[in-house]
Amino acid sequence: MGEAYVELMQQARKQMHLADHMVYVTYPMVQETRFLLAILNHVALQALLEFEYIYKRIDAFNRTFAGEIRTYKEKIQGRYGMDAKYLKLLQRLMDLEKYDKNSPVRFKRGDKYILSTTEYNMSVLDLATIKRYNELAKKFVSAVSDITAKTEHVNVI
Repeated sequence: MGEAYVELMQQARKQMHLADHMVYVTYPMVQETRFLLAILNHVALQALLEFEYIYKRIDAFNRTFAGEIRTYKEKIQGRYGMDAKYLKLLQRLMDLEKYDKNSPVRFKRGDKYILSTTEYNMSVLDLATIKRYNELAKKFVSAVSDITAKTEHVNVI
């Protein structure tokens, strides 16, 4: 019954391990700023929403990243007392995905990766920012893992 969210949680943990490797091993060796965008992911959010859906705590939801964030904000964040920093991180990841997808201008300036939209809005990524995002994402994955583990334990008993 709940296999989808279990697989998503496994995928989230693997991606966090990969992100750590990219941040602390690969990037320092190659200094390629385009790697910074590859580090970001939101699989743990998908796992949490799938988990809530399977246990009928939420109805069907829009499976776009924006829809997932909206569902998380409206129905899940308060239920579990999730830190507001997680929502800010998810929104920032969504913004970065939009910049990456729609950015006609990308360039490296020093150790920063700069994305610009056609309206000249800019988003700047650097290793320190990615490290902060990575640490917060690890905490989010851990929190989601704790939520799913507690509920599974209760449902087994």
